[in-house]
Amino acid sequence: MFPVDWAHQTGMRKKRKTIPDPACEPTQCNTVSLECEAKSQEEINTPWELLELPSQILRSLNTTMRTPATPEELNLDVILSRVPYREILENLYNRDTYNVPTVPLVTRVYEESFMREPGKGERACASGELCECNFIDPCMPFTAVEFLFVGEDYPPTPQFCVLCSRKATQKLFYDILFTGKEVHGVIQRYGNICGVPGEYARECMLICPPHAPLHCMPRPIMSHQRNKYRVRISNGVKCLDQVRVRHEDFATPSTGGQT
Repeated sequence: MFPVDWAHQTGMRKKRKTIPDPACEPTQCNTVSLECEAKSQEEINTPWELLELPSQILRSLNTTMRTPATPEELNLDVILSRVPYREILENLYNRDTYNVPTVPLVTRVYEESFMREPGKGERACASGELCECNFIDPCMPFTAVEFLFVGEDYPPTPQFCVLCSRKATQKLFYDILFTGKEVHGVIQRYGNICGVPGEYARECMLICPPHAPLHCMPRPIMSHQRNKYRVRISNGVKCLDQVRVRHEDFATPSTGGQT
């Protein structure tokens, strides 16, 4: 065995202090770590446009910030959920001068005549590929024709189809109803006839209750549910059938045809 003062006699303790510690030498791992740290600091001070982002993400950001959306690219869900449309409607009219405009009534048969693909010379729904008719049957998607009143000329820009008009009105209706915020605009393009043979059933309608802002939706209108439609092909044209929405579908013999 070595004597107790062996280290003192031989001076090994002093020599150990002078021997370089391998752990303190600049290894490849430490070099990589330093390079990564420097690179991270460089990225923090670098504009986001110069970062090595995937090209598709960068292209998406540029498109979103610099390119205005066209009517064919408009996402109705995004518009109605993010755009402060209630404030827009409030600013459209002055309380002292505002009068409720006449809201036309449309029959079920006339409305159903527009639940189809556009024909020659007709324009497609303003929603484009986001038209509600594309989501009724995944196996047979299509974009419907824009809805026009009898004798109405084509406006400068395309309008919504029947389903997209219903969807927009329904989202606005429930938003106003449950927030209780006062709005002076009208949220419907037209109303529907209900409660009489050949027309819609009351059970399927959106109707403003007495405590609601009736001036926003003065006419009943058919509610929008995707499971209330079926896609079929007639003479090579895709169209929709409405399911269980007629007055007769809810009438019973015991009530003499009245609901």
